Amino acid sequence: MGDITQLHRNELLEHLQSIQKEVMQGKITYIEMLIQRENEDYVEWDLQEAGEKSYDTQHLLSQIGILYLATHGVFNDLVEGEDED
Repeated sequence: MGDITQLHRNELLEHLQSIQKEVMQGKITYIEMLIQRENEDYVEWDLQEAGEKSYDTQHLLSQIGILYLATHGVFNDLVEGEDED
């Protein structure tokens, strides 16, 4: 399991570095991230927000769409997990 965890952390770090690069280029101005933090006995979820958010109506509607897709993905994960049990 150590190898899988290390691979996941490297992949996560590469993704965050890619985001950092876009932030430094001014392409990303706002981030809303769902974070899974693993402790010894449990997993903790946290929502992090940073930057200057646009309140343009079309931007907010797009955000709703993306959040819907993310919610649908979590629902599918639940269904798949129940199918495996």
